[in-house]
Amino acid sequence: MTTVVSMVAPTWALVLLGLLGVALLVTVLSFRFRRKPRAIPTSLKIQFNAGNVLPTAIEVQNIWRWYALTHIIRGVDPKGETPPVEHRILTIFVMFDRPVAFKQITLDAAGAALPSHEIKDCGPRHAIIALESYIPGVVLSIKTLS
Repeated sequence: MTTVVSMVAPTWALVLLGLLGVALLVTVLSFRFRRKPRAIPTSLKIQFNAGNVLPTAIEVQNIWRWYALTHIIRGVDPKGETPPVEHRILTIFVMFDRPVAFKQITLDAAGAALPSHEIKDCGPRHAIIALESYIPGVVLSIKTLS
């Protein structure tokens, strides 16, 4: 009589070990990306330049990515009696590196006059800021206050 050894038990053990490993990895990664917002110093200082030169970040603290988008609106007189009028609206999108618990976002131009502006949307991971006009030659400081 011959004895047949079953390979089912070792295969299931390996599958079970693999599933446990995947479950452990998912658990560890979920804690890594599920960070609670904290009062973290967060600021962005941007130099706006004249003409079509892109703005430059001078100082960045807890900022993952930012983008300044300029909307150009040209008004043309249908009769052609007045020259076209151009108006620039500036929107700044900011993504925080780590979630931030804050009460307010402030804008400061170091004494320069800022056009009308509004924080359109903000949360622990982002802020969207709209300014009524472009601000060439101005250093704009954006900070969160806890």
